[in-house]
Amino acid sequence: MNDKSRMRDIALMRKLRIRRKVLEMSQRELAEISGYGRERISHWEQGHRLPNISQFEDLAKALGLRIALVEDDES
Repeated sequence: MNDKSRMRDIALMRKLRIRRKVLEMSQRELAEISGYGRERISHWEQGHRLPNISQFEDLAKALGLRIALVEDDES
């Protein structure tokens, strides 16, 4: 993964974190809805690790978004 790609992915995770907070959803609630652990959600949001595209899609769906909508702001 190149630096530009990593920065884009981190920006997408920030958008998902903001959406989670707007929905007043905890990481634990997102974990339960998405099927991923709370620690994994935390690592993703902090940029320590990044989800693959399938995981991004799962998170976006759990937050009521489509991945295309999340990516649109990048262009």
